[in-house]
Amino acid sequence: MRVKKVSVELRNGHQVLVELPAKKVVCCRCDGTGSHDHGSFNGLTSDDLADQDFSEAYLNGQYDVTCEECKGERVVLEVDRDALSEKMLKRLERAENTAYRDFQDAEGERRWGA
Repeated sequence: MRVKKVSVELRNGHQVLVELPAKKVVCCRCDGTGSHDHGSFNGLTSDDLADQDFSEAYLNGQYDVTCEECKGERVVLEVDRDALSEKMLKRLERAENTAYRDFQDAEGERRWGA
């Protein structure tokens, strides 16, 4: 059986790492291709794409890099929620909500330079 390690919070506030049943799903970062465009090309303009050689090479994936999420495997492990008990599903959802709030807080601080 495949497992994925996930951090969950207990009632006493402690975080523990648990192994949960997992299944393979198509990587959403690369849409299952195993690669994606290089991050330095974020925000290409029409002037950039006006160069026909560059444009053709870029659109053909010549500047792509191995996917950072799946490491080129095209699939990633995702917790198999259908295989979880109701109790564990609630703990997982709580951990995901906490992680999302922490991410939002960090992004807000980053944007406002705090």
